[in-house]
Amino acid sequence: MDNLLIERTDHSPKVFFDPNELFFTIKGNSRPENADKFYSPVINWLEKFSAQRPATSAPLNIEIKLTYFNSSTIRYLTDIFRIVGNLHDDGMRVIIDWYVDSEDELIREAGQELSDISGLPFNFIEE
Repeated sequence: MDNLLIERTDHSPKVFFDPNELFFTIKGNSRPENADKFYSPVINWLEKFSAQRPATSAPLNIEIKLTYFNSSTIRYLTDIFRIVGNLHDDGMRVIIDWYVDSEDELIREAGQELSDISGLPFNFIEE
């Protein structure tokens, strides 16, 4: 399976998913003009990855470094973590590092809510 790479813009984050290294990252601002157009390829890629998931004991490492995101992004993050949660439920170890600015309570609260919704433990890392 090929990597997924979407370069960062002023309105959308960089998305890099490497299925061979089991490393996924999303970083930057997420306020795309058309969230469905931006996030649909991400969701589709994750669904394919989930269907072809490698048989390995290595953990899936996910790094989220969002400095800002709009309300439509939350919907897609929920979908992303639903898929990742299913992988976890199927026995894959998942490590999620959610980076937060020490003074940005909204980003922290959103991460805590996504952790609760997905049932996945998040590591909150202050920068």
